[in-house]
Amino acid sequence: MYNCSMHAEFIRDHADYGFDVTVNKFDWSVIKKSRDEYIRRLNGIYENNLNGSKVELIRGRGAFAEDGTVEVNGQKYKGKHTLIAVG
Repeated sequence: MYNCSMHAEFIRDHADYGFDVTVNKFDWSVIKKSRDEYIRRLNGIYENNLNGSKVELIRGRGAFAEDGTVEVNGQKYKGKHTLIAVG
């Protein structure tokens, strides 16, 4: 999304380089589709890497409990090492 806005800024601000460019419209659905496909591809790569690394991937809404466990969707998990990745 950031790169998209940078391109729009370059088009608008750099006529002094000799470019004569008129932007008639911007189709948000095109950039959103491309971004979503890219994220899906990255998620697949990351998940494949985890599967080959003896890591258990648990998806859901989680919270830390007082005893050091992590509760995800009502199920409690405890391990020597716990990594919480959000986003």
